Amino acid sequence: MPRRQAAYEHTQTTAAATLAGEYVDLSHLPRLINSDGNVMAALSIAVYAKLFKQLASVRGVEHIVRVIKKAMAEVVPFLLLWSVLYMGFGLAFYSLFGGQVYHVRPARPAPRAPRPAPPPPSRRDAGGGSGACSIATSPRRS
Repeated sequence: MPRRQAAYEHTQTTAAATLAGEYVDLSHLPRLINSDGNVMAALSIAVYAKLFKQLASVRGVEHIVRVIKKAMAEVVPFLLLWSVLYMGFGLAFYSLFGGQVYHVRPARPAPRAPRPAPPPPSRRDAGGGSGACSIATSPRRS
């Protein structure tokens, strides 16, 4: 029985069990949601490819579609070479270090220098000066 059909039947039986007031284990749902997301991503790429193929017949968009085709023709060989190198280095480093995970203590933030105390307010800052307009300032807060 395909996995999706088994998951559907399991969901149906759990729905019936819920109505009966029994405990239902729903731990399998995140796996289904994740696999659906992967399928949707692949289908989205296919839909865009099909859309551009249909738009190639439109006179104004034809040039853009040709540019994308030429770009993809140059990018695909690079991606193949990059994937071979990436897998090679990945396997080499995995064989070198294996599954070792070192637990490193997170670095503490650098201590901050204490801020100097603000100067005491003068008579001029308090507004009692020679009668001229003065501006009262307060220390910056951050």
